[in-house]
Amino acid sequence: MSDSPARHAPRVSAAEPMGTVLDASNVSGKAAVRLAPRERLLARLCSAFTTVLIALTLAADSFQNFSWYDDEGVLLTGFRLMADGNRIYSDIYSFYGPFYYLAYDALFRATGLPIAHDSARLLTWLVMVLTAAGAGWFMVLLTRSRLAGLWGFLLAAMALRASANSPLHPELLCMLLL
Repeated sequence: MSDSPARHAPRVSAAEPMGTVLDASNVSGKAAVRLAPRERLLARLCSAFTTVLIALTLAADSFQNFSWYDDEGVLLTGFRLMADGNRIYSDIYSFYGPFYYLAYDALFRATGLPIAHDSARLLTWLVMVLTAAGAGWFMVLLTRSRLAGLWGFLLAAMALRASANSPLHPELLCMLLL
């Protein structure tokens, strides 16, 4: 058998309605429905609107809720001492590993933000949105479905909302790297 281009071309069945195409990449054998340009535009607008709405919800959570405990201040003090040239573990007490400090130090330097409470919450929001977007993108790659990707983004964002109460904690960085 030869590998001719016709062998790998999508097959259209006469029994299938217009707009449905069977192709070789569709493992299930079911018809893959292609949306019309207007429907595609509407789907993209809905996805963009949902993404912005979720990002704004995460921002509201990041900047509204303040915990009674002061982990944020302790972590910011450690970052500020490190930026002033002090060494972790000999000059600064910490039970977090060095990667945590180096990663957030790189984020503070890359964004040019000062080491302050507002900046910490902004970075926390940024890490939450990037983590949720990464989860959504992973779902798109896994399922080849933008709707599944949007659901992955939504579910990850809902799970990350709990982290808004503890800015700069290492669990966010771990979730981003996963």
